[in-house]
Amino acid sequence: MKLHRAFQVDCRACLFKASWVPKADYKQLMRSAFDDAYRRACHRQRSPQAQDLRRILLRTIKPVFGSLRP
Repeated sequence: MKLHRAFQVDCRACLFKASWVPKADYKQLMRSAFDDAYRRACHRQRSPQAQDLRRILLRTIKPVFGSLRP
């Protein structure tokens, strides 16, 4: 886990401060060591190919498991 923290002086000069931390003097971000993998997986899931596969899954596999449930 990485912890990034900006100094108050840096936050004052930042153009995005009002939208990120309107009432705080600094911004603190925690990033996982697996953050790059999470981003790649998210990007893959949003691809058109993944969306097509999801539609097929919802039509074929999911109803079977729903009918097996008591």
